[in-house]
Amino acid sequence: MLSKTYLTFCGFAVLITLMAVPRILGPSWRSIVTPMDMREIEGSQVHWESIVVLRSVHTATASQASQEVIEGFNTDEYRALLPIYLASIITSITKSYFWGETLSELFWWWLGTVSTFVLAKRLGCSRQVATVAGVLTATSPLGVAHMGALGFHTASSMALPVAALIAWEALNTQSRPPYMKILTVGFAIFVSSVTYTYQWVLIPWLCGLAVVAHRPLQWLATVVGGIATYAAITTVAQAVLKAGGLIARPHLNDPLAVIADRMRPLFGAD
Repeated sequence: MLSKTYLTFCGFAVLITLMAVPRILGPSWRSIVTPMDMREIEGSQVHWESIVVLRSVHTATASQASQEVIEGFNTDEYRALLPIYLASIITSITKSYFWGETLSELFWWWLGTVSTFVLAKRLGCSRQVATVAGVLTATSPLGVAHMGALGFHTASSMALPVAALIAWEALNTQSRPPYMKILTVGFAIFVSSVTYTYQWVLIPWLCGLAVVAHRPLQWLATVVGGIATYAAITTVAQAVLKAGGLIARPHLNDPLAVIADRMRPLFGAD
C-alpha cells in the first residue's frame, strides 16, 4: 500500500510535468517577453544566458577546460555548481545539452517542492496546509516562467527550501551530536551558496529563529559554528577549483563585493 506522503510526492511530479511541458515543447516565457535575447540550441529557442550554463557543462564533460572558461569562470557559474554538475551527468547520458539542462531543472523544481512540503510539516503545519505550500511552490512563476530557457533560474529558485530543510532538520534533531549539527548547518549554507546566493537569506533566517528556539544561545552557537564551517568549505572548494585552473571571482552583485567596492574610496584605494 502506497503511503500518503509517497502519493503526494508523485502528485507534485505530475503537476510540475503538466506545468513544464508547454514551456519545454512550446515557446519559453523568456522568448515571449524578450524575443531579441534568444538563441538556438539543438533546434530549441533558449535565452542567451544559457551560454553560461552551456559553457560550464561543456567544461565538465570535456577532457580539459577551455581557455574561455578558465578566464571567465566566476560566481555566475559557481553559484549554480550543483545544478550544472547534475546537468553535466545527464548530458553525458543523453548526449543532449538541452535535455541535460532541462531534466536538471525539473529535478530541482520537484526537489524544492517536496522540501517545501516536508519543511511545512516540520514547522507544525497540517498535511493539508503543507500540501498547499507544495502546490504553490510547484506552480510558482519562479519555476514556470524560466523553464525552457536553459538559464537555470528554475533550479536556483528551488534551492532555498532544500537548504532550509537540511539546516532545520539538523538543528532540531536532539539525538545528533553538537559537532554533527554544526557540520550539517555549514553544509546546508554551502548548498544554498552553490545553487544560488541564498546564503544571504538562510543565515539571517537561522539566526532569527533563535528568538523562538528552546535553547536560543545553543541554537545561535550552532548556527555561528555552521557559518564558520561554511566559510571553511567555501575556501577549500575555491582552492580545488583554482588547482584545476578555474578561479571563482566575486560576482558584481555579491553583497560583500558591493560593500568592499563602496568602502574602497574611504581608504584611498582606486
